[in-house]
Amino acid sequence: MIGQTISHYRIIEKCGEGGMGVVYKAEDTKLKREVAIKFLPKQIADDNEERERLKIEAQAAAALNHPNITIIHAIEEYDDDLFIVMEYIDGQSLKEMIDAGPLKVEEALKIAMQIAEGLHAAHDNDVIHRDIKSSNIIVTGLNQVKIMDFGIAKVRGESKLTKTGTTIGTLAYMSPQQARGQEVDHRTDIWSLGVVLYEMVTSRLPFEEENEAALILSVISKPVLPPTELDDGIPKELENIILKCLYKEIDHRYSSAQLILKDLKKLEETLQDAKRERLTLPTKESEVRKETERRQATVMYAEISGYGDLMESMDAEEAASTLNSCFKMLDSIVNRYGGEINKIMENNIEVLFGVPMAIEDAPKEAVNAAIAMRNKLELFNQENNLAVPLEIHIGINTGVVIAGGIGTDTKQDYTVMGDTVIVASQLKDLSDKGQIYVGLQTYKHTRDDFEFEALKPVSLKGETEPVEVYMLASFREKLNRLPVGLKRIIYSEMVGREKELDKLRLHVLKALNGEGSIVNVVGEAGIGKSRLLKEFKIFAQLQRSHNFVGYAYKNRIGLLFPLYDIFKELITYIGDVSPQSLSKNIKMR
Repeated sequence: MIGQTISHYRIIEKCGEGGMGVVYKAEDTKLKREVAIKFLPKQIADDNEERERLKIEAQAAAALNHPNITIIHAIEEYDDDLFIVMEYIDGQSLKEMIDAGPLKVEEALKIAMQIAEGLHAAHDNDVIHRDIKSSNIIVTGLNQVKIMDFGIAKVRGESKLTKTGTTIGTLAYMSPQQARGQEVDHRTDIWSLGVVLYEMVTSRLPFEEENEAALILSVISKPVLPPTELDDGIPKELENIILKCLYKEIDHRYSSAQLILKDLKKLEETLQDAKRERLTLPTKESEVRKETERRQATVMYAEISGYGDLMESMDAEEAASTLNSCFKMLDSIVNRYGGEINKIMENNIEVLFGVPMAIEDAPKEAVNAAIAMRNKLELFNQENNLAVPLEIHIGINTGVVIAGGIGTDTKQDYTVMGDTVIVASQLKDLSDKGQIYVGLQTYKHTRDDFEFEALKPVSLKGETEPVEVYMLASFREKLNRLPVGLKRIIYSEMVGREKELDKLRLHVLKALNGEGSIVNVVGEAGIGKSRLLKEFKIFAQLQRSHNFVGYAYKNRIGLLFPLYDIFKELITYIGDVSPQSLSKNIKMR
């Protein structure tokens, strides 16, 4: 082929080859310019329907005029050959750059922004690429990004995943909608951009399997490993952008490339500002790592078993859809009880209650969530008539964790670690299928709400003393605590907060005498604010007063008024008295 003349194009050299054809550098002998020629596979050239589809797509793509999109000059036929003539780009493919190792964050941002610019222009003209991948991105010597192969991808046919022209490499960039063979819109390109961005900063694809079936299943159902798990130097904001591109549910994904571009530019500005700030500080100051904090939290570990057998008993796509529905259900339950799924590691889930945001009764909410997850999974098995039922076993532990941001200002990550986390994971491993095991502190916080059976203390790895373990004996949720009587007050386990409690009692008495006040209980999470307010409520109820409690980050706010004629008094109070003059702070340390 080298040296031959096809029509009025003289072939100079071969540039590359892929599933959608072979690319050559050529000279346009009429216009005296270098061009790139892509000869398309014979099965497309010989199929009249595919040829017509290609022409229509190429015509739409040829109308695009943007610096980040490779220009299509013409689509030509010569003898039995069908080829597309494009501008020749002298540069390196993004795939080749990534093969040399992860790109620096700043470099990846600049490339991603240019890809987003090109996609935004294409989508505005109702053109979808459908095959965005690192090998289709060229970066010139002047660091200009060019997206190639617009107008070609659709001839592949979204439902023909295993036919000629489809490779494992291409599948790894396909959105779940493409992998299922569904109709797609511009958001399929947004997914693929997320894959490329993930690849740039980690030098890995988010989904890597040995065969097509396994890869399709992963794309459809397997959660994405957060990039910061591979490199803690990746900014959390960038990770959030990537993961938002890679939402499997299309409605949760970025709705446009323009919104991605906006977030990328904002992050770039933040990093530049931080860099300038570091240059003005002494070297040692810029290397100081973010201080972590000790927080009270409840940690849950849950493991789903049976999904391997389920995939063998069902069609791969059906199994993937079932598992996806299962994880969505569990995530919904966790959110309902104020928890947050921090990590998903294959069939294991780490859930946090009380961090990063403090919540009321975190241990109780965690046990309620565990019960709901177990019970709902049983119902899920029945509703889906699963031949191989999915099962869950759970470990929960409460205590102090080391939590917060770790790293410099521009390389910040949020993490939770410590013995509390380790013990929760080991309790999960100890528990049988369908069982919920809790540690000593979780038991102490929830023993008035749930039935437990004490098990024989066990020796856990890393623990010098045997650990007390309790098994949940009843799987009924307890949403409301029973009223606590006077006896509970006398034998209260709260210690060390009598001074703060006395201050609150004084404000109740003042309120009963007509002197209203706003009381702020301020302090870090886990130091006893909730416990203090529970004891205070009991006293307030005995004094025939009513207590309103509002919540704000890192504090509790209580508004005290007499029970009688409360709303009339509230209106009078607000109208007659300046809240600022009555605001009282009780600071807890």
